[in-house]
Amino acid sequence: MITYLNESAIKMILENEKPEIEIKHPGAFTDWCKKQGFNGVTCECICKAMATNDKTLHKRAIFAYNFAFKRHGKTCECMEKRKK
Repeated sequence: MITYLNESAIKMILENEKPEIEIKHPGAFTDWCKKQGFNGVTCECICKAMATNDKTLHKRAIFAYNFAFKRHGKTCECMEKRKK
């Protein structure tokens, strides 16, 4: 499969810039975690979200894991099992 990049994407890669990420509902996953009784986004909250059948919640949990955990060198057992 051949993928063509536009000029701004090529410039970003060459200058080693990180892409802008648009967060559509900031705080939605944190709010969900707090409603579930957690003190915010925790590994346990991410695991509970991944155990549901809600695809939107899965996306939010994966984003939270990548942004808040993986980025800072932390791991979450349920997400590591998911990769295998």
